[in-house]
Amino acid sequence: MDFRLNETQEMFKKVAADFVKAEVPSHKMTVWYRDKETFQPEIYRKAAELGWLGMLIPEQFGGAEVSFTDCAVVFEELGRGPVPGPLFSCGVLGAQIIFEGGSEEQKKSWLPDICSGKLIAVPALTDKGAHFGPEAVECKLTKSGNDFILEGSKKFVFDARAATNYICAARMGNGDIALVLLDRNSSGVSVSNIHAGFTISVAEVKFDKVKVPATNIISSGAGWQIVDKALEKALPILSAYQVGACQEIFEFTNEYTRQRVVFGQPIGRFQRVQDHCVDLSIALDQARWATYRRCGSSIAECRLRATFMNPKRWPAMVTTNPVTLRTWFGPARAPTMGIR
Repeated sequence: MDFRLNETQEMFKKVAADFVKAEVPSHKMTVWYRDKETFQPEIYRKAAELGWLGMLIPEQFGGAEVSFTDCAVVFEELGRGPVPGPLFSCGVLGAQIIFEGGSEEQKKSWLPDICSGKLIAVPALTDKGAHFGPEAVECKLTKSGNDFILEGSKKFVFDARAATNYICAARMGNGDIALVLLDRNSSGVSVSNIHAGFTISVAEVKFDKVKVPATNIISSGAGWQIVDKALEKALPILSAYQVGACQEIFEFTNEYTRQRVVFGQPIGRFQRVQDHCVDLSIALDQARWATYRRCGSSIAECRLRATFMNPKRWPAMVTTNPVTLRTWFGPARAPTMGIR
């Protein structure tokens, strides 16, 4: 498979790289992540103007309708910041959930606002259970006249504080799973931070007898199947974002091995350090190859390869080995990477 970028993709790559350099310099990133202020409305607005929200969504609903590879090229560069905010959680995954499961009227109403940045619809899928999947959905959705009542809580909701709306998975009285679009300002909705180590931009969202209009029900029975379809399309883009972050880590690790001097010479001349750098390079190439292979494949092909070609398998190695090098040979410049 030919992974060379075409002229349009090279243009996308350059625009995204210039954007990261101008809008997300490392000194600002350090402050944002330290203060946990990772949602920057002005950056999000500019990303919307550049067409980076809803890139996979058809033009008739306000999207750019580009290929998976085109979208991955942009998100790989955004990952090198990494540019914070709900660019993925809303602009890719949230948009895909609505596109896959929404009615024609819902898509016409909500997707253009997502693509313009006006509506920030963040998925809230994970309940208190330790598992991810339909069996772990505990939120209750009950009929009340012409509307519904939502009760429960969702943990580990990425970009929860940036959201204007939540796409919530809830269990109905008959046991089926529904998806609902919920206004964050609805009565009974509360958001609280979760202090989870290196995880950033995560919060718990609680729903206390929240009223949901019937028109905001995205799916009343096949909710998790819709989530699965959206994830199949969205996860390769998240992997590209992580590949970009790993590329940045790899480059400043190489820079460190050239600048850090021990016993009168740069540590990059030591065989064991070179071994680590080679391992990093191999893992990074594997992650990039797997990511773009999936982006260039059909969804059916992706399912067949999912068990042995997971793009998210290798980034852990790329982000761990540089820590080993810095632990052995002393401090380097503080990394600003916020890997999801």
